[in-house]
Amino acid sequence: MSHAAAPVSWIYGTIGAMCLALAEASGAAEPHGNSIPRTANINLPYPGQIDLEQESGGWTYRLNQNELPLYMSTADPAGKSSCTDACAKKWLPVIAEASAKPIGDWTIIVRADGQRQWAFKDHAVYTHVNDSSEHATGVSGSFHLMPHFH
Repeated sequence: MSHAAAPVSWIYGTIGAMCLALAEASGAAEPHGNSIPRTANINLPYPGQIDLEQESGGWTYRLNQNELPLYMSTADPAGKSSCTDACAKKWLPVIAEASAKPIGDWTIIVRADGQRQWAFKDHAVYTHVNDSSEHATGVSGSFHLMPHFH
């Protein structure tokens, strides 16, 4: 590589890194760690307790009991729920029926109290005590609405 090409390749590398960082910050890229999943294959099967709804922002999952919005928490490590006691009275775990089995992107985790809770891509799923089908609490601390998928 010539000395003249070095600054050009550095610029392209820097711009690429900046674009990736912006895409991750905006949710366009699949995040890592305890981040909320941003992609889903809506053609995969899902639990009978869950509905797949098409809304203006795309497809999203809802609890079919009352069409309640679903949430995930960035405070939860993969495959576990850290929301217990007072937290679990405000952020209600979506409890899997006794006969439920993992399906598609949906798995079941066992909570500290022994209850089985639905998880989407290994992220525990919740509803909020004050939500209705028309009103969602939205982002609150580490809790985020399940995103819309395209």
